[in-house]
Amino acid sequence: MKFLDKFGLKPLSFELEGETVYYKQISYNLAVAITHEYNDIMRQLIIIRHCLCEEDGSMVFHEDTDLAEIGDKLPFEIISLIATEISNSSGPKVRDEQLKKKHKS
Repeated sequence: MKFLDKFGLKPLSFELEGETVYYKQISYNLAVAITHEYNDIMRQLIIIRHCLCEEDGSMVFHEDTDLAEIGDKLPFEIISLIATEISNSSGPKVRDEQLKKKHKS
């Protein structure tokens, strides 16, 4: 198995109001970029733009999509819920927890 096939960004999902939401975890470069954004709402919109995807992994929004356009298409609470879920499932702490669970089994 190739390295990126094993560790690359693949679509994950969670349920929101009875619907499946697909996303990719926050990449290293995205994590670095959002640490330079001090406005929480803008940070959430950036996460949505770069992580929200379809079941097949194709992105819902193009990387050049204006953040205001995303804010106009989705309700505030949905943006907040999705961005929070993606944030909570990304990063080194999550990976450490997954590895600990795997080794306990």
